Amino acid sequence: MQVPFPDGFKNPDTSFDLFLKTLADKHVQPEDIAGVMSESYQGCGPDFLPVEYAQKLEAFCRKHDIVLIMDEVQAGFGRTGKMFTFQHYGIQPDLIACGKGSARRCRSRP
Repeated sequence: MQVPFPDGFKNPDTSFDLFLKTLADKHVQPEDIAGVMSESYQGCGPDFLPVEYAQKLEAFCRKHDIVLIMDEVQAGFGRTGKMFTFQHYGIQPDLIACGKGSARRCRSRP
């Protein structure tokens, strides 16, 4: 199931109520959720996850024993001034998805 990203542009609702309303509309109960994965940052804007939303998402996951996963593929490894974007939010995810910046660019030698 997907919840709209609270970017404030394509989706004007940046409140955590959007997350809760989407769960209710799709008849999803917290006890049926194993994990929640969210991007810290979407590069098409750029669109950052609102701080309060991120903090409420973490609290929701802790309250219901849900694994919190932050996708740092696009924004990790110092691209936002901190090693990972979620660090700007004052949260601690259980898992981090990384890529791109973790790879070293190699070139062939003759």
